[in-house]
Amino acid sequence: FAPATATAFNSGNAGIATGLDGAMWFTEPNADRIGRVTMSGIVSEFVSPVTGLGMKGIAVGPDGSLWIAETGTGGNPGRIGRFVY
Repeated sequence: FAPATATAFNSGNAGIATGLDGAMWFTEPNADRIGRVTMSGIVSEFVSPVTGLGMKGIAVGPDGSLWIAETGTGGNPGRIGRFVY
């Protein structure tokens, strides 16, 4: 990997997964975003399909889509969202 630049300040990180293309995907729960770092170090951020409920885990499906898990907060149930890049 080439060095990557930072994402949003204090965005947190709760999960990380390797995409089918070798890029690293990660959750940024404090910013409600999903981040991606390519093998050449390019950083991209995307709005999460599930927001505001404690985004934690991330996994890559066999079709390359991302699955994001939230734990839920304040009596709200957790959710799972799908993100297609």
